[in-house]
Amino acid sequence: MSGVVRAPALDLGLAVRDVRLQRAPAFAAGEQPFRVASPVFIKHEVEKGKPADHLLPGHELADELLTATLRHKLRQAGLADAGAAVRFDPAFIASAKSKLFRYKQVQCRGSICPVLVSGSAEQIGFAWEVGVGHSTGIGCGALV
Repeated sequence: MSGVVRAPALDLGLAVRDVRLQRAPAFAAGEQPFRVASPVFIKHEVEKGKPADHLLPGHELADELLTATLRHKLRQAGLADAGAAVRFDPAFIASAKSKLFRYKQVQCRGSICPVLVSGSAEQIGFAWEVGVGHSTGIGCGALV
């Protein structure tokens, strides 16, 4: 949230005017479908020092990197990461859209595609609060 407040400007002349905190709904353990409120951004560094690839739904590494990122964030927050997973909803991959956005003079491509989050109720709630993918601190990967 602080990243969005600190840099409220978006593409096409849009800007964030208001941010409101909500309590996380009571999620059940298992798999929960989510729509995305902002593009899901996945960076993949193929080679150190080279520009990262930006992966989209359907890429063979996309779901693996989404899961690895969520698990890393769970560990950073002091929560268990075992069993947590994120994947693009296969029913929507063929119709997924991509969105270009600029951050710090870098052109980035994220995807607008529903996701499925699996894990404990606490892990799913964490994903809802934090978002999925990379650059969640600037508003990417917000779930609804």
